[in-house]
Amino acid sequence: ERRIRPRAVVPFALEPKGAQEVFRKWIAGRWFAPNALKETVRAVNGVRGVYLPCWTFDAHTTSDYQGQRGVDRVVHYQQMQNGRSVTMTRVETDWYFASGSVSLSFNDTLVPASRSIPDHLAGVLTDWDVSGMQPFSEDYVAGFTVEAYQLALEPAFGEAKAIFDAHILGAVRRDIGGNHQRVSSVSTRYDDVTFKHILLPVWICSYQFKGKSWRVVVNGQTGAVKGDRPWSAWKIGFAVLAAALVAGVIYLLNQGS
Repeated sequence: ERRIRPRAVVPFALEPKGAQEVFRKWIAGRWFAPNALKETVRAVNGVRGVYLPCWTFDAHTTSDYQGQRGVDRVVHYQQMQNGRSVTMTRVETDWYFASGSVSLSFNDTLVPASRSIPDHLAGVLTDWDVSGMQPFSEDYVAGFTVEAYQLALEPAFGEAKAIFDAHILGAVRRDIGGNHQRVSSVSTRYDDVTFKHILLPVWICSYQFKGKSWRVVVNGQTGAVKGDRPWSAWKIGFAVLAAALVAGVIYLLNQGS
């Protein structure tokens, strides 16, 4: 299969020692993790640096729309209460036809092309600053794993269009104005569409605990971390028991007072 080569790289900002320290602090902060896990972590010699594939898309869009603008007005009316007439108010909305056109430009809209990171861990792989990305060079990726993209260009652009559409809809609503908006149709033309295949830096920490594999993902640029972890049944039980004892003491004190 003919592959599209990477065009740019976002270099690692977090060095291996820094990533290892982030990993250890994350584990140390998991109070309900088994103590044996922390011992296992101390034996880990390092983490694995991976460059994950991503598509970026640029586009200029022009969208013609039709809809309705809702304008609120306050209506005063009389209502009987306790045998007398009371002036009440309610809000009514008048709807008016609206149409127009909005233009937006999109620059470096990111669409991840990897499927190897589970969705529940992929939350840290956001908020990338790609302004400092460098032209692709083997020097940047030497010693790291470079993952091939699993999401091809055409379906990736479909995902990018979904991102564009959400922004376009917001722009249409702002253009319609009023207090409320109804959007009945939007027709969008895409011009000057370009793409890049880029690589994003990620540290992946994998470890074994009681015969099961666990994984922690660290954003190689921001240091954000998210991971799987085992739970200690006895620690959870102790916490529940301690909470019950505290609640019981408070109850007895209240009864005594």
